[in-house]
Amino acid sequence: MDKYGINESDITSLVQTVLDQENIKDGEITIKGTTGAGDGYTGIVIFVDANGTKDGEKVTLNLAVKHSTTVKSQRDVMPIKGIYKTESTVYETVIPKYQNFLKEHELPLLDIFAKWYKTEINEAGETIVFDNLKVQGFEMHDVKTPMNLNHLRLLLDKYARFHATGFAFKIKNPDEFKKIASILNEPVYELNKILIEYFNTFNEHLQTTLKSMNEFELVGKVKDILYEDLLLKYAHDKHSIVTHADCWNNNLIFKYKKGNTHEPEEVKLLDWQEYLQKI
Repeated sequence: MDKYGINESDITSLVQTVLDQENIKDGEITIKGTTGAGDGYTGIVIFVDANGTKDGEKVTLNLAVKHSTTVKSQRDVMPIKGIYKTESTVYETVIPKYQNFLKEHELPLLDIFAKWYKTEINEAGETIVFDNLKVQGFEMHDVKTPMNLNHLRLLLDKYARFHATGFAFKIKNPDEFKKIASILNEPVYELNKILIEYFNTFNEHLQTTLKSMNEFELVGKVKDILYEDLLLKYAHDKHSIVTHADCWNNNLIFKYKKGNTHEPEEVKLLDWQEYLQKI
């Protein structure tokens, strides 16, 4: 982990606080490895096994410790602290409120989240501790292979349930939703400045392509969509709710029926580092 600027002692100390939180005694902590460079844009994941005893029984926690990047050049161009605060808010606040809301109305709970244990944000960086889903049989879909309809049906069903819960919660608890929105939108301004720079370059290439195709009517429309709708309006629209937003291959992890990687039976959504968007 040294090449990532992360101290092993910091990770073991953090995991020990998780053991204390879970009332696990006589802990033995082993760092098993990390994700590869480039698997995540804002940091790496460190896999840790922690053994101990609870109520006289032996227990093991298989943990995934998500640590923010310590590379200055990356932190200079991304609001890392705000992004991690947003994800932490989803796990600390949004998910419990949604699940309690569903319980109150005797509806099935959402099952798309990894178990969250702890968040730590300080001068050394930002860290979030989850269950290690890979130990539970989950795996990422091959990024070079298109997902089949079985994957897409399952994924869209889970997104639909999550979004529907958000709309229902917003209607029934408007004041509570406003509180969530105010917290989640804190990093929006900084992130939008970065996205606008990105979309400036993207827009230049897109405008050139549209003009070469004689699609002159689309030139102005596309610019309005990119800047006004996508970046500015949606977070405050009456139809905006909490979204996952970053729905790309490495932020999804599937569990398959035995021996059949064409038919997933479960999916979990990772990297809840986004904010309110319009559906």
